[in-house]
Amino acid sequence: MRLVPTLLLSAGVSSVVHGFAPTAFAPKRASAVVVNSGGTFLEEPRDRGKSSITDVDPRDVNPKANFQQWIQKWEVDHRRYTTGNLLVSGNRLIDQFMGEGKDSYADPELLYMLMEEQYNFKFDKIYICSYDMDDAKKRLISRKARYTGLLDKLEFIETDFDWDPEHPEVFNIPTAAQIKEYGITNWIMLQDYDHIWMTEKAYEVANEAKGTLKNVVMTMMDYYYDEDTTIPLINSTWDNLGGPRHRKWLEPELSDPDRYHPEDVQFTFLVCGCPTDAPEGGAEWVYDDLLISSEEDLRRAKEGGYDFIDGETLKSMGYKGAFLAENWDRISQHQMFRFTVDALDLACFSGRALSFKDMWDPISKRVQKPMKDVITGMREAGFTSVEVSDHIFDKFIDLQYKWDVRRWKKKGGSREGKMRRNWWENPAFKKTSAEREEERTGKKVTKKESEVKAFAPMTKQQKDIEKIAMEWAKREFYTKSTEGVITADVTEDQFIESIWDTAIKEGSAKWRKMEGYTDEDPSKWDDKMKQKQAVLAKKAESEIATMMRGFDKKMDETIDATLDEYEKLVEQEKAWREEQGDEEEGDDDKKEGDDDKKEDDKQ
Repeated sequence: MRLVPTLLLSAGVSSVVHGFAPTAFAPKRASAVVVNSGGTFLEEPRDRGKSSITDVDPRDVNPKANFQQWIQKWEVDHRRYTTGNLLVSGNRLIDQFMGEGKDSYADPELLYMLMEEQYNFKFDKIYICSYDMDDAKKRLISRKARYTGLLDKLEFIETDFDWDPEHPEVFNIPTAAQIKEYGITNWIMLQDYDHIWMTEKAYEVANEAKGTLKNVVMTMMDYYYDEDTTIPLINSTWDNLGGPRHRKWLEPELSDPDRYHPEDVQFTFLVCGCPTDAPEGGAEWVYDDLLISSEEDLRRAKEGGYDFIDGETLKSMGYKGAFLAENWDRISQHQMFRFTVDALDLACFSGRALSFKDMWDPISKRVQKPMKDVITGMREAGFTSVEVSDHIFDKFIDLQYKWDVRRWKKKGGSREGKMRRNWWENPAFKKTSAEREEERTGKKVTKKESEVKAFAPMTKQQKDIEKIAMEWAKREFYTKSTEGVITADVTEDQFIESIWDTAIKEGSAKWRKMEGYTDEDPSKWDDKMKQKQAVLAKKAESEIATMMRGFDKKMDETIDATLDEYEKLVEQEKAWREEQGDEEEGDDDKKEGDDDKKEDDKQ
């Protein structure tokens, strides 16, 4: 449930929630988020007289289009007491009870994450609690452990608890005496079954070791809705170690001495469904607070000292309870490791119980897209993993993003009008010079035909014809020059210009010949094509008739008539071709006679 940091008011009045808006965006004067009866959030407008951290108020831009200008980076609030020695245990780190004949399982990726410089850890030793120390060393010590510096801090211990055949995972938990002996101040536990028993057992150890142990982060994988006992479990166990005081959103004004007492143990409870082998870095995950999951949990939460929005308001908002993983929900195991390390480093995770899962269906992905946009945008802006988590879980930057996008849409863009991503997309810049001149003078501007032709782009055909024409004209100039037909004062350019029309005709004729065009009279094409189509149709009929011969006497007579008709058409085609040939020969003879007559006249 994302509405946990709220103030309980009566159902008869509007619920005004103080302190829920991200502190980074809050103005200096009091700000409030009003939840109306429709379940929508309406935040009071920001005081325009107050300046923001940057010169440009981030609320004056569209977060979707200008995320890098909208986003601001605030100081990270790290968890207290992340010094001394750290204990890491659980069967998701190393499982030595895989069954008879099976090798043990280990995934040391979380240990490497602990060594990254982005975190505020100052641990002297990192202890691994296991059943078989020799096997654990073989599984967890590697070349990467050496060059990350992990090997210099890594130590292995075995628990002093007696063997329990019903709960063999007790060997992942040290005794309270061992925690005090080894000076363990922080504890990470990674577990994928026996969740309730392990949580209660770990609480018993932490309660006995309070004063030495300061922080505990429990990550429970394969944790599904049918076994959720989060509220009564936390109320009866970990909240007794100062849980309500550690929740920053519940009492944001407390100072450190009032919030963190010497005997307190800060806890964080993270759960998810089935872990996968996918790498970390996905941006399609969602989370929810488990401190409200039903009306019964509301009652138990109030008994434990929580203050929430009242049940009637929750119902009017369509709230049906915090989500917990179904059997088909998945999330990357290394992504859960990253949340675990972030939780140990950030103060905003203290006293919280969170559920995670990846969105996989198209509808849920659409709902989750604002979160994905925020995560992707912060990574592109150079935010580290711990800074991304701090802005989401402490500053609620994803909610602020959705509010600012809604505000931008409601007011229709900025105060000067809707911003455009590119200036050239403005319709005013898409108009031609003629259209702008027409608007200025109020008269329609028309170009002369010669201007249109001069500036019209040339086609490939025209370019090829002009190239051939230029070659022909140059040859003509050379021929006429050698024959002495033209005088010496005529240049090549002048001669080409004088015969350019003739050159274009010659170039066009040669181009048509090169491209396979015929010089036949186009008026005869339709008659010739009809004749060919008729012959082809009758040829097809004759072939079919030949195949059908012999089935019926009457049919055979019809077939014979069809064949006879086909032969007549073929004869007509031949006669037509011969007639066309005679005409062409006659034309050639006539042309030759005209040429001879011209020669005689010249002589």
